[in-house]
Amino acid sequence: MILHQIAQDRDVVVPAMIVQRIRHVEPPITDSIIVPFKGTGGNVVVLIVALDYDYVPAAQLTCSRDARTMYRIAERAGVKDITVLTDKQGVDGTNFPVRSVVLQHIRMAAGRCRPGDWFVWFWAGHGVTVRPRGGGDARQQGENADVDTDGDQAFVTPDQKGALTERALLMDDVFATALDLRGL
Repeated sequence: MILHQIAQDRDVVVPAMIVQRIRHVEPPITDSIIVPFKGTGGNVVVLIVALDYDYVPAAQLTCSRDARTMYRIAERAGVKDITVLTDKQGVDGTNFPVRSVVLQHIRMAAGRCRPGDWFVWFWAGHGVTVRPRGGGDARQQGENADVDTDGDQAFVTPDQKGALTERALLMDDVFATALDLRGL
């Protein structure tokens, strides 16, 4: 899960893996400044995306259960603006979560945020590291062997036919760009 709060002084979404209250400048991301969003005065916009991949037998998950749990948690916390996007209706269903549909929902949810609001992104599905083109191993050696310095992270979204291909991936940079409100 990734939580964001819209900065008070500018229309920028500041990513954080922990809940933070951002005031005038972006503080370093540390857990010493954890502040719950409830009672901060900002609205909370939650976007839940859950993919079970039933159309790809080798990749099946049970993420729709996680989505239901997250929905109930948000609802109990008093969140009113909750959007859930799943692949349970199948490839021919409306809003089948291909990359463009997920991006559209991200932009719509982010567009409802104003300074002081919170954006909560909950992804339940596969993720991958995409190696740089041109070959070579982008991983560091030694104690940082699990740190990928050149690869990009991606959410695994299906294509229109339900295939899981590299072209259908939602790359982390594209995700971040969709959240950037400066273009609105």
